[in-house]
Amino acid sequence: MKHLVNQWENIVQLVQNIGGEGYLYVDSVATEDEIVMTERKLDVKLPLSLKEALLGVSKAVDVCWEFPDELIVPKPYKDNSFGKLQWNLHELEVLCDERGQKRLLIHHVGNGDLITIDVADDQPDGEVYYWYEDESTEYLLAKNVAHFLNNLTTLCLIGLEVEQVELFLSSEGLCADNPLALKWIKWFWSLGKKPVIDYSTTGDILRLITHLGEIRPKQMMHLTQMDRSEVKKELLTSSLLENGWHRALLLGELFGSEIREWVLSLWEGVDENLLKERSYLTAKCLPIHIGLPLVIKFVEGQHMTGYEAFHHLSYFRANDVIQWMTNYATLPFEGWDKLFAASGPTWEDLTQWLTSDEKRHMFIAINAIGALVSFRERICFADRLAYGEKPFTIRNLPNSLQVAKFFEEFKQTGRGRNRYHYIDAFLHLLTSMR
Repeated sequence: MKHLVNQWENIVQLVQNIGGEGYLYVDSVATEDEIVMTERKLDVKLPLSLKEALLGVSKAVDVCWEFPDELIVPKPYKDNSFGKLQWNLHELEVLCDERGQKRLLIHHVGNGDLITIDVADDQPDGEVYYWYEDESTEYLLAKNVAHFLNNLTTLCLIGLEVEQVELFLSSEGLCADNPLALKWIKWFWSLGKKPVIDYSTTGDILRLITHLGEIRPKQMMHLTQMDRSEVKKELLTSSLLENGWHRALLLGELFGSEIREWVLSLWEGVDENLLKERSYLTAKCLPIHIGLPLVIKFVEGQHMTGYEAFHHLSYFRANDVIQWMTNYATLPFEGWDKLFAASGPTWEDLTQWLTSDEKRHMFIAINAIGALVSFRERICFADRLAYGEKPFTIRNLPNSLQVAKFFEEFKQTGRGRNRYHYIDAFLHLLTSMR
């Protein structure tokens, strides 16, 4: 079995070479005395091929690998983006199933299930099983440890969660020579022969964004270097990008006013699944004097809550939204506070709303202070695309002494006292920015 270690090294090295993570630890081999002591402690005879592995390979092994998350794994194998195998002579345990049959636990699977070996008295080299944590189900993995390790290694040390092994199971356990297994093995080893992340076409990049579930700066950079007409065509017509929000962000960021007429056409009908996307594109691609009235009319017509309105009007980052909110925003404040914070409030806006006789204005404004602090900590690339690079702040701020004086006087009124921690956090932020 010593040849297994060389194969594990090759597997880990390949994954590391393509930008993934890999780790291999192989302890010294076990001694006969250690085997005897373990058998006495557990009151079982260790299976023959397990002893062969302990005496010939190592008494403790820990090997794992994980592909870079940019790598798109073929669909049949989508769960096989990582692999892991462990055993340790000194951590072996004996369990009993509901029939009282003894099982030797050799590996804890990441999802809580177990890899066990049958250690019944009449099984000198017992079968290896995948055993559900609740003991309700089991799958045969191999007729003994030797077959288990050889087939698992041939399969490039696939992970041992049930979703990862079930593709390769037969009535005799793990199978490394059925068509699915052979295709997997060929694909895995081909990774060392070509670039694993393909940025050669717009379609490749859109597929990668769908795979990742997010837009990242690197993919955006590559799209800006592609033929613009091709990118626009793919984004407008292709189904490769499954997430409508991602499609809208890319169109708005890459093309802006160039797609003005197309964005206007979105208002000729109603796609209930793309309402937020339409509002974002309207803010990004149309002049504000055209786009903002369209979205405000839609928000009013739908009688939206604060949270709903936020997801349609916040992309404008326009102070005109606050002026509209003066009459329209209501309690509860949730959502309206974030919209106030996102819409370029001035110091005059903030102080007027905080000192307003209308309770709704005061509650929205004081909670908007907390939202401003939260927005300042925004780091998600997609959010920066949605809201732009303009910082979330209060415009026309006086000097810090005047700001502190105003808030001290405001606190003395006792209004909104359970939100004063937002004021303190905002003052701390101002101090740190000086």
